[in-house]
Amino acid sequence: MKNSSFLFVFSLSLLLVTAFSCNTIAGVKGSSNIIESNYEIADFDGLQVSHAISVKLVQAEEYKVVISHNDNLKEYLVVKKSGSTLVIGLKSGRSYRNTEIEAVVYTPVIKSIDISGASEVKSESIKSESLTIETSGASSFKADLNCKKVNMNLSGASSIILSGESTDFYCEASGASDIRAKNLTVTSNLNVRASGASNISVLCNGNIEAKLSGASNLYYYGSGVITNQSVTGASNIKSREL
Repeated sequence: MKNSSFLFVFSLSLLLVTAFSCNTIAGVKGSSNIIESNYEIADFDGLQVSHAISVKLVQAEEYKVVISHNDNLKEYLVVKKSGSTLVIGLKSGRSYRNTEIEAVVYTPVIKSIDISGASEVKSESIKSESLTIETSGASSFKADLNCKKVNMNLSGASSIILSGESTDFYCEASGASDIRAKNLTVTSNLNVRASGASNISVLCNGNIEAKLSGASNLYYYGSGVITNQSVTGASNIKSREL
């Protein structure tokens, strides 16, 4: 009797595990019907985006989050505040395909942006005393900036396109990442770290420090002066005309 009970419980457990695994492998396919959802979340100054989601970031006087998405993904959407950061993504533990998720985020202040999993963030204008941007997993960021201090970290074939102006600009790129910022003017200090066949182009009229390795390249425009450099592994630093 005990053996029969044990076998029943074991078989049931195995069936449940198998069913869960199959569901996870099958994943969730986005429907063809797109709907719009509004979220009342306020008092955030950071943004974190994942799961191939596209975000338009708008600096405005009010906080507002509007997301258009496949209607059957509503229950899987993660839209929440973690500390002072707005988090937008999908629930973990599942695979997703054919998703169409686009968000418009309104906020008076933005200090940090974290983009991963082939997601993208675009903004027509960002004004901030200090801005930190991290991109990974083939993600992208495009914006016009007016910032005193900018810190950027790119990895995993990510890309960034920038215009505008910054007083101090620090950037680190690895894993075949790309920063195109020849339309961004750095007025005081530019500090560059690049590795793994990454490329950086930027306009600088101040001091330039650069450390390049692994066939990476820095192309700088403007009247910048190189004050410190380390170049190894078929990397290059080149001055170019606009």
